[in-house]
Amino acid sequence: MRPRDERGFAMIELMVTIVLLAIVTTGAYMVLFSLNRASTTTRDVAGVSQEARLSLNRMVRDTRQGRSISVVDTNISDDGKVSYTVLVDFNQDNVITQPEPNAEGDYEALTYEFDRDAGTVTLNGEVLMRGAGCADPECEVFEYSSSQMQYDWDKDGIVTTDELDDAGCPLHGNPSVGNCNNALDVELALISNVDFHFSIRMGDAIEAFANQAQLRNKA
Repeated sequence: MRPRDERGFAMIELMVTIVLLAIVTTGAYMVLFSLNRASTTTRDVAGVSQEARLSLNRMVRDTRQGRSISVVDTNISDDGKVSYTVLVDFNQDNVITQPEPNAEGDYEALTYEFDRDAGTVTLNGEVLMRGAGCADPECEVFEYSSSQMQYDWDKDGIVTTDELDDAGCPLHGNPSVGNCNNALDVELALISNVDFHFSIRMGDAIEAFANQAQLRNKA
């Protein structure tokens, strides 16, 4: 028999228990929702990073197969865009088919363009990478250099486009290499390397990408 002074839960005790249970349950759900959002963000960033890596790898791969760089636009202040065109003899018939595809359906004149305002990199007008940005203040996402070390005037081991251009100045007197006009034009014939410098943004996350492609089939 139950003792006479044994009592059940008072109403106030029951209410306190319910409130505490509600607080614990709400906290648990908030943690779960937070983890789910974090997981989704991580997947999104990973997806963007994967797209960027695949795009960068394609640019590097195609450029390495190139015979020459034919057109370069380096002035981003004009319209927020910079680009270069690399010529690749994909079917190895010693003829660069352009602007239409070759007999095997491959474009052999590949134009990669970075649009700062749109945050994209395109290949022949088709979007290749999104969320792209500048990795340095001057926004030099494409940089060019040469393996012709005789034009390394400052002896730093890198032959820049400015050094190639300076070859045509009176001090050096080699107009067949450069024309001393502070522009990349006739010097294209000696360009053998393209450096890539990008930043990829997804929300508050930023990842930097950098690589270099050396033209292995330089004409």
